[in-house]
Amino acid sequence: MASIGTSGAISGVLGLSAVLFGHRQITLVPLSGRYANVQSMPVFGLLPLWISIEFIQFMVYSGSQVNYLMHIFGLLLGAVLAMFLKRAQWGPDMNLLNETPCCLNADEKLIRATEYLDQKAFNEALSVLRQLYRDNCRSRDFLSVYYQSAKACPDRPDVHRVARAIFSLPERDTKTVDLIIQTYRDYVMLSEPGPRFNERVLYQLADLFVQRELCSELDKIMLLMRKRGAACLFNSNLPYRYAKLLDQQGRTSESLEYLRSIN
Repeated sequence: MASIGTSGAISGVLGLSAVLFGHRQITLVPLSGRYANVQSMPVFGLLPLWISIEFIQFMVYSGSQVNYLMHIFGLLLGAVLAMFLKRAQWGPDMNLLNETPCCLNADEKLIRATEYLDQKAFNEALSVLRQLYRDNCRSRDFLSVYYQSAKACPDRPDVHRVARAIFSLPERDTKTVDLIIQTYRDYVMLSEPGPRFNERVLYQLADLFVQRELCSELDKIMLLMRKRGAACLFNSNLPYRYAKLLDQQGRTSESLEYLRSIN
């Protein structure tokens, strides 16, 4: 009975999380291979996998099936409870659950920093923005203002710091992707003494550029990764996706040559 209670409660937490945080991206242990490449997924994306596993076990397990019924019941109960709490607005403001942790008065400070930026008072803007960054502000709008201020002083560490944060944004909506691409193009040209990419950032950029078929940018990233002997070229499906894109672009000989060069 203890096992039923514990696993049923965990299922309930999963159902509650799916309702409260359904669209929030969660970072996964990278599942990379030739045919898959998963870095993050929305919380509700776990539900089909969870339910499928429970249903299969319920159908094929020859012993007691009460455990699996309790898992499904716990999941549904957690989801119903979360919907009730959101509708009733009990407890603290539920909207806070969908926000990135940030400092107090972040909106006011961001407005003030934007005003400094419009006045070309970059030092004052950066002073405010650094504090927001230290307080864990990582929203797209904040990072956009921070980068616009930082690139006016490309010799300072700010431009590298905020560029890495932008490249690591997990969302893939149009505005976020546009910000990542434009920041990359600016960063490689303006940063002093030059851009600083670690392997994780290189992989994130390459993954995005493959998806968007941005061959000009992707060629440079893949070349840099090969020169560094990046591990993700050997334990992910990224090289095959890149080679496939080259082939689709009519660059078949380059595609074959690239695959030979990393094998």
